[in-house]
Amino acid sequence: MERIYQILIIKGSAQYNAVRSFCDELQRAFCSLGHLVTMLDLTSFTGTENTELFKDYNMIFSFDLIGIELFNSMSVKPFFWGFLIDPPNYLNERIKKADGNIMVSCIDNRHVSYIDKYYKNIPWTCFMPHGGITGEIPVSIPYGDRRYEIVFFGSLSDINEINSVLDSLKKDFDPLISEVIDHAIQYPAADLNMIVTEVINNSGTEFDDDMFREFMYLIRGVDALRRFHKRCSIIKKLIESGISVDIWGNGWNQLTNYINNMSLLKIHGSVSYEEAKYIMCNSKILVNDMPPYYEGSHERVFAAMQCGCIVATDRSTYLEECFKDKEDIIFYDHDEPDRLFSAINMLLNDNIAAQHMIDNAYASSALHTWSSRAASILDIYNMIQC
Repeated sequence: MERIYQILIIKGSAQYNAVRSFCDELQRAFCSLGHLVTMLDLTSFTGTENTELFKDYNMIFSFDLIGIELFNSMSVKPFFWGFLIDPPNYLNERIKKADGNIMVSCIDNRHVSYIDKYYKNIPWTCFMPHGGITGEIPVSIPYGDRRYEIVFFGSLSDINEINSVLDSLKKDFDPLISEVIDHAIQYPAADLNMIVTEVINNSGTEFDDDMFREFMYLIRGVDALRRFHKRCSIIKKLIESGISVDIWGNGWNQLTNYINNMSLLKIHGSVSYEEAKYIMCNSKILVNDMPPYYEGSHERVFAAMQCGCIVATDRSTYLEECFKDKEDIIFYDHDEPDRLFSAINMLLNDNIAAQHMIDNAYASSALHTWSSRAASILDIYNMIQC
């Protein structure tokens, strides 16, 4: 008889409610596999004085190591699974303080290597991608009847805040910071870890592993700067090519400083993750700009496919292993936008070809759900704990 586990999922606050929705998806998935699951919501939790709070559970689970400080304070510490969504250098302060029988999974293979090298306190690491949607899609709308043609989801960070942080760092670390920024903007597809390593080596400066780890944490704002320019660039190129775009997310009012003709752009503001799924169902093509996950994934890719929306995204080695270009996905390179524009125009004018791609994507993304991730998590847990 298969053992029934007691699992505690720690839920925190989250932009667009996305990670909170992931927690709910995983709770349903673990329960469907026959396990007992409790949700601990830190946004309303007040019982921090109970040091035996976790003693009755087999596994504690959280995204981005939310609640690790509470876990560290426990007198009884069961197995802890930290599912990282953000790059590890963003979460440096949490990861380096983690203590106990802890698994850290990452949505990018490079992140796994980074943790193995710079965080010797973590005994277990593995690659584990996002999940998409578990269960039925919210609504089914024929491709030709959908309200939105090209949609884009994501935030645009405040450029003044980004520059303010980086300017402050320059006072202590220039010319290293300026060189890293120049390289990061010039090569938007290059890994920041590799950029920093090259700049440091060329400067003749010597960093040990701890110094490098702390430096990567300090300059995490470079990723935000690079993403700002990448996202402005792709939206600007779409508009200049005559393609109209509907955008959901925070910060996009800043585009007025970069785009002269705003008539083809409609900015809707932020929506929750659950609302975004309904919008995807009513959209023809989603243009996706991934964070720096060059050997990993993003949940928008899987969710959009499972909602029947065609996905055009920048590349990662993992996504290229999962999906076939022009058959169930459109891969594009930021420095070759014409290929993307051509694919978009073809799919907007050929409902049969578009539906063929939608059907292929729906089939090829079928296993990329939180339900399948829950099963994989338990498989790995059983191997470690046996």
